[in-house]
Amino acid sequence: MQLHLLQCAQPLRKACGTHWPALLSGDSLLNDVTPRKPAMRTCRLPFIVALCCLISQSAQAQSDPSNFDGVISFPLTVLGQTFLGPDPGVVLNTPNDGLTTQINFNSGSISTNNSTLPEAGNEINVFSGATINNFNLAAGGALNLVGGILQNGFSANGSTVNITGGTASNNSFSVGPFAQVNMTEGMIGTEGSVRNSTLDISGGSIGDSFAALESSTVNISGGRIGDFFDALDVSTVNLSGGVVGPFFSNSADSNLQIMGGEFRRNGVSVTGPTFSLIDADDTLSGTLADGSSFIFARLDVLHNVTLTPVSVPAIDLTPIVVDNPSATFPAGLREGQTLTVSGSGQLNDDFAVVSGTLNVQGGAVGEWAEAIESVVNISSGNVGDHFQAHRGSVINISGGTIGEEFDAFVGSRVNISGGVLGDDFEANDGSVVNITGGVFDRDLEAEGGSLVNLRGGNVNDELFAEDGSLVNISGGTVVELDAQVGSTVNIRGGTVLDFNAFDGSQVNLFGTAFMIDGIPLDALEVGVPMTIGDRDMTLSGEFGDGTAFSIALNSVNVGTGDFVSPTATLTVTLVDPTSGDFDFDADVDGFDFLEWQRDPSVGNLADWQTNYGTNPPSLATSTAVPEPSSLLLTSCIVLLCGCRCAASLVCGR
Repeated sequence: MQLHLLQCAQPLRKACGTHWPALLSGDSLLNDVTPRKPAMRTCRLPFIVALCCLISQSAQAQSDPSNFDGVISFPLTVLGQTFLGPDPGVVLNTPNDGLTTQINFNSGSISTNNSTLPEAGNEINVFSGATINNFNLAAGGALNLVGGILQNGFSANGSTVNITGGTASNNSFSVGPFAQVNMTEGMIGTEGSVRNSTLDISGGSIGDSFAALESSTVNISGGRIGDFFDALDVSTVNLSGGVVGPFFSNSADSNLQIMGGEFRRNGVSVTGPTFSLIDADDTLSGTLADGSSFIFARLDVLHNVTLTPVSVPAIDLTPIVVDNPSATFPAGLREGQTLTVSGSGQLNDDFAVVSGTLNVQGGAVGEWAEAIESVVNISSGNVGDHFQAHRGSVINISGGTIGEEFDAFVGSRVNISGGVLGDDFEANDGSVVNITGGVFDRDLEAEGGSLVNLRGGNVNDELFAEDGSLVNISGGTVVELDAQVGSTVNIRGGTVLDFNAFDGSQVNLFGTAFMIDGIPLDALEVGVPMTIGDRDMTLSGEFGDGTAFSIALNSVNVGTGDFVSPTATLTVTLVDPTSGDFDFDADVDGFDFLEWQRDPSVGNLADWQTNYGTNPPSLATSTAVPEPSSLLLTSCIVLLCGCRCAASLVCGR
């Protein structure tokens, strides 16, 4: 390539005489086919004619080309041959000659591996359609990524990088030391980093697994930050705007400042200047200086964060409708705001709902949406993977499609009456999930400390009851139930096709008849649990809702069929469906009315009215199975007043 460039330069040298600079020096390539010295005026006309024949100049350069001694644009055509970029290992300027060069990569051009721009004052512009591979930008140089791609490794030391478009692809962006990066648009791919440098982000997006290392400073005032952003090694991060993805963390020796307002820790206004988020149940929410709402919670780890109050934009309470792809909407919702997505509308990833209301009546919601102290109503449309329900939020799902890995965290409540839910739905510690309909494509997991009430719907794979969880099944269908050590499962109705009670679990069955190998258990008393110690037999009968069941009490787990560990506790309790004890907890109270209100088929309301407030004689000496519960106090008050109309009562969710 160097030989062809020499041949190309000969007519220009003849036209311009001694003013044409040397094209080559040693192994370096001087990309100077457009001289800019004032003395060139005597050969301007022949030079321009030759230049028009030889160079495909970029339509736009980041800097004025007249500021440079030479300009070259790839693809370059020389004597009928097209060169897409410099040869491997080429240094793109003659060392120590004091000249500056502007190099433009245009559509179709490629810079081959391990090229270097070493001298101060040089500039590279990358436009749409061009690609640079394994490029090193040395001290004093500048690179303007307007479009195109940086890939397979890019490094900048003591230089300036301006990103206004294009993509720095995966594993390719490593900046520092002593570099300045300004990003207004475009994208930096996964596993990028800055070291002892400054990165200013006002737009564009940063991919997953980005690291601020070794005394670097990252200023985020806009754009989107991907998953797994880490501030490490005495770095400083100033967050005042934009959208931040999950798994955001800073080390104890770094400095993180959040500038905004409406800060709330675990639902309470934050009064202190610093905050740490290291407890799994802690949450921090608020509004950044640019008006963007944010939530830091279980998936994030924050150390000694400085909360800096600044003025935030006023809240616009006008209801927002997103019903087409061109509709405008904020990055999240703030207190009192309402947004409805419908039609072909679509919300971006990482949409945060803070003390607002989100109605999904069609359209789509991106991945990693989350809500805190908010109401989310989903009746149709699509909600992406990794939805997170945080403290104080109520999620009502009556239709639509919900993506994989839905998480209900501490203090949240999820009511499901319809829709299709993806794999790995998790009810985490301190959450309540009420299910009366809908379909779970695969797993439903009740983690320790959670309460799951299944009254309808279908779990098409496994329902995991983990250590410390409570699962109440009174309807619906479960393909496989796995009661793990330390869990409690109460079954009053519904269908369980594959039954597993592992070591240390407790499973309580409530029904109107029980038999072992076809022989009735005549010694049962209504409301009094009986422990079943038999194994390798068949327990059958009828649940309280009238559904027949049969469980093989296999003492050895062979991977298929039922399994009841010898160390699992299995009890059966005879119930009287005419007593009004619709939740089978051995008393008749407001909770039984709530059961009837949710599903009138559980029994006759007149029976409940007759026995309300008293234990029927057959239940007076019974041992109740504990069951955490909640209801609205107003329901009980109205009930005690003897109101007979269910429609006039407030439903306890």
